[in-house]
Amino acid sequence: MPSPTHLRPTANAALMWIASVTFLLAAACDAPEATSVQPACNVIALEVGQSRRLAPNEATCIQFTSATGDAEYVAAYLDPRTIDQARSNTADYSVPADLRITVTVGPLSTPSAAPSVRANAMQRVVAEFGPASDAPAVASSYALGDTASFDFDQGLELTKVVAMYGPFVVFLRASEIDQYQAVEANLALAFNHYLDSAESFLAGAFGGDRPTSNASGQFLVFVRLGQGPAGAAYPDRFQMVASTLPFHTWYEDYLLIAHEMTHVKQYQYSKGRSTAWTQWAVEGGASLVEFELARRDVGTGFLSNWDWLQKQSEPANRAYMQKAGFGLGDFAVNYDTQRSVLRDFVQRLVVANVPLEDAYSLVLTASLHGWFGCYGFNNCVAQHGLSGQMGAALGKPFDPVLAMLRVAASIAADDRLTGSEFQNLSFAGLSTTNPVGNVIAMPLIKIATPAVAAPPIEQFVGSLGAVRILDDGKGAKYFAKGSAPLQWLLLRVR
Repeated sequence: MPSPTHLRPTANAALMWIASVTFLLAAACDAPEATSVQPACNVIALEVGQSRRLAPNEATCIQFTSATGDAEYVAAYLDPRTIDQARSNTADYSVPADLRITVTVGPLSTPSAAPSVRANAMQRVVAEFGPASDAPAVASSYALGDTASFDFDQGLELTKVVAMYGPFVVFLRASEIDQYQAVEANLALAFNHYLDSAESFLAGAFGGDRPTSNASGQFLVFVRLGQGPAGAAYPDRFQMVASTLPFHTWYEDYLLIAHEMTHVKQYQYSKGRSTAWTQWAVEGGASLVEFELARRDVGTGFLSNWDWLQKQSEPANRAYMQKAGFGLGDFAVNYDTQRSVLRDFVQRLVVANVPLEDAYSLVLTASLHGWFGCYGFNNCVAQHGLSGQMGAALGKPFDPVLAMLRVAASIAADDRLTGSEFQNLSFAGLSTTNPVGNVIAMPLIKIATPAVAAPPIEQFVGSLGAVRILDDGKGAKYFAKGSAPLQWLLLRVR
């Protein structure tokens, strides 16, 4: 993962960061004046490997005590409001507004409010999948060369069956038939590998019969050409964009097929069940399946702490590398963040001796019931939710807020401590390296006392993240105050 931001206290330094919007660095002369009344400081003494959770009011002023200088801490933070709302309602169609917080080494400053710019997560889900009832009527069976008209979201278009792989019937727009040769080989490898490797995993994780589109047991796939890869799933079919770019690999198409078929299995699982259908579960689950399938093709163990930097030549290796546990971002809408959180939950189960396949099945299905099993306002079945099922499997209460804080801290402290509590056990060295392909990359920022005000540095962050604090043991005070309450977890790593 990208190296977390470092805060080194100086007499005159201030750091401003905006969770979910931007990341700003300012010199002391840019910092607001101190307020006349400073809060009492929360004096914290931690040994290496120890952690402490802080409520919003407890992080208003922090002061560390250490017998030695140059102690290093990870400060993980989380905006818990979507979790709080899910305690009584199906969430996350009510996504909290973006927030702005200020962390200051020195005087306390007052943060300003930030406008909400984040999209409504449930609207995104509906926009991608479409209503379940819009699937077109299909024939009882299709053969190679058959034609039919279907709506590619731009009106009815003539399509032709260009390939058949097991139950998959692949249609291509008639207007693109002459370009089919550019993607034919990739699609053949991708669909056949799905049937050989992915189908059994999804069947084990979700249960149920093989999804079908018609009475003959066929499943329809509608392909269009473009730069891709991209897709959209429905209960009985999916669409995909097959990339014609020269550097595009068949393995990318394979993971796209697996991603969309995961959505189909989610639809199938949810039929007749009271599910919440939140985006973090729907997209995070499909992205998690991509991670696991790539891991299996690489041939590394789930807890093997894979040194991904040494193995980037094969398509599966490159794909797995790009899933390298980046857990800091906007959990409501960021696929990488969602996958990283759910992968961590699978890890907690496996470390507790739950078989890997059972752990995946629990996380992929229980997450569809939301955190607390709520499928409408005050209609909740707690034991169906992810929190209840994780707690039952682990044999102890499962607090999703603390669990997500632990995800962020585990990435920021990866391979810095012994034991498994604050580690990503699938990938090595995430605390010090920057995987290629991550959507979000935090720069390493060292704060010194500049002679001239430093210009702002903007960087997208998110509702789940971490920073590092390098404390010199001289009694520096750290102030944090936000336009929305944050939960914190402090972890000493040195």
